[in-house]
Amino acid sequence: LVTLAISLLQTTKHAVTLMNVGLEQVAALKYATIQLEATHVLVTLAISLLQTTKHAVTLMNVGLEQVAALKYVITRLEATHVLVTLAISLLQTTKHAVISMNVHLEQVVALNYAT
Repeated sequence: LVTLAISLLQTTKHAVTLMNVGLEQVAALKYATIQLEATHVLVTLAISLLQTTKHAVTLMNVGLEQVAALKYVITRLEATHVLVTLAISLLQTTKHAVISMNVHLEQVVALNYAT
C-alpha cells in the first residue's frame, strides 16, 4: 500500500509538473496572442496612416493643380492688364494726336482767314 501510495504521489507529482508546463505554455501562448493582436493593431494603424497620407497627397496634388490653374489665371490677368495699359496708352496718344491735329486745323483756318 505504501509503495502504491508513493507511486500514486509520484504520478500525481508528474501530472502536476506536466500541468504546470502546460500552464506555462498556455501563458506563453496567451502572451504571443496578445503580442500578435498588438502587432495587428499597429499594422492596421500603419495602413490607416498610409491611407490618410495617400489621401493628403491626393488633396495636395489637387491643391497643386488649383495653384497651377490660379497661376495661369493670374498670368492671363497680368497679360490682359498689360494689353489694357497699352490700349489706354494708345488712346492717350491718339487723343494727343487728335488735339494736335485740331490745333493744326485751327491754325490752318486762322491762316486761311488771315490770307
